[in-house]
This record gives sequence, C-alpha cells and structure tokens, in this order.
Amino acid sequence: MRGQMKHLKLAAIALSFSFLAGCATSGNPIDPYEGFNRSSYEITDAVDKAVLRPVAVTYQEWTPRPIRNSFSRFFGNLAEPLTIINDLLQFKLVQGASDTGRFLVNSTIGVLGLFDPASDFGLNKHSEDFGQTLAYWGYENSSFLFIPLLGPTTVRDGLGTVAGFALQTDPVGHISDTVPRVSTQVVRTVNLRSRLIAQESLLEGAIDPYLLLRDAWLQQRVFSIYDGDVPEDDDEEAWLDDESDEELEALGQ
Repeated sequence: MRGQMKHLKLAAIALSFSFLAGCATSGNPIDPYEGFNRSSYEITDAVDKAVLRPVAVTYQEWTPRPIRNSFSRFFGNLAEPLTIINDLLQFKLVQGASDTGRFLVNSTIGVLGLFDPASDFGLNKHSEDFGQTLAYWGYENSSFLFIPLLGPTTVRDGLGTVAGFALQTDPVGHISDTVPRVSTQVVRTVNLRSRLIAQESLLEGAIDPYLLLRDAWLQQRVFSIYDGDVPEDDDEEAWLDDESDEELEALGQ
C-alpha cells in the first residue's frame, strides 16, 4: 500500500487532464472547462457532505482546540521542505534561509512542529509551491480546474502538484510503515477539512456556490503568487475581475 494515496491523487489529476483534452471550451478564459469543473465540484461536494464533513465535525467537537492547533502546526511544518525548495527555485534566497531556519527550529525545539518557537524568533511562516514557481518563470495566466475529490486548482498548479509528487517532497510519503503513513494522511485531511467548517456559511448563502468558490480561490492564488503585492496592471488580476463582474451581473447581483 506504500504510495497508494499518492497514486490516487496522480490518477485524479491525470484523469482530469485527459477529460480536458476532449472538452469543448465555454468561451470563458478563466474557466474554459466549466462544464467539467461544475460536475467535479458537485461530485466532490456530495462525497464531502456524505463522508468527510461528518468526520471533520466529529473531530472538531471531540478534539480540544489546542490539540487541533498543534496538529495544524505539525502538518504545516511538514510542508516547509516544499516551501524551501521553491524559495530557491524563485531565487528568494533570504526567505529560503529564513524558512530553513524555521524548519530546523520547529523540528527540534518545537517537537516536530507541534509548537512554533520559530515565530517567536522572528522566523515567520511562508508558503511556496511549484505552481507559484511556474508562475514566477512566466506561466502566469492559467485556466481554472476543479479536480474530483481534490478540489480547486489551475492547469498550471495541477502540473506543479505532479512535479511535487514526482520529486517526493511530502515527508509523509517516506514513512515506511503503512499504518503510521495512512493514519498521518487521514488525520491531516480531516484536520484540514475541520478548519474549513467556519467558512461554509459563505457558500451556503451564495446564489452560485461554485462561482463564489472559484473566484475566491483564484483571487487568493493571485495574492499568493505575488506575495500580497499584486501589480495594479497585472493581466491575470484584471482578467479575473472583468470576468467576475460580468458573471455577477448575469446573476442579477
């Protein structure tokens, strides 16, 4: 069973790309595969409501907040090597040195990341991935893609995820024993899902939850790519804003 979860994720991404190859586009430059994406969203939402959300709610109710926060810090620490690699690929050398120090401090003094003494030392957390690196090297505008069971991304970021799997940047995948590896992956997934419960009310009140989720995710992604300093004339931001305004008008808002 070693690597089974990784293979399932890769299969989902590969299946999505294979469908896109023959999909008719919607004419929307942000979301040319909207038909496929909406179907993927509906399937994922149904599975979430039937399985993942009830588990996450139970986890949140029965697990004290300090423990949940420790798990979040632990899993955040596991992602630090991926951030460090992409710091270097984007020539963010000072940030890379800071993130390396953060990982070392929290992995030792912070007991494998359960605590966060690095922040007290001024080593703030950053988040970088291969999708952001591809954007740094020129692949800026990319079509939205909703991968079944995995959630929102873009074609560019999907390729970045594949690169991360290929380079085996996730430390969990290197755990040799099946039970600890699968258990860690399950707890990480449930913990992440529980952190999204508070945001559900935003989608519940939306006329079109898919549209709201898509645009919010894309705007946040642009923000991440530019480290919060989005150029005023950025093509991707303007492209997104124009399309969002048109669709909101169509919805009567």
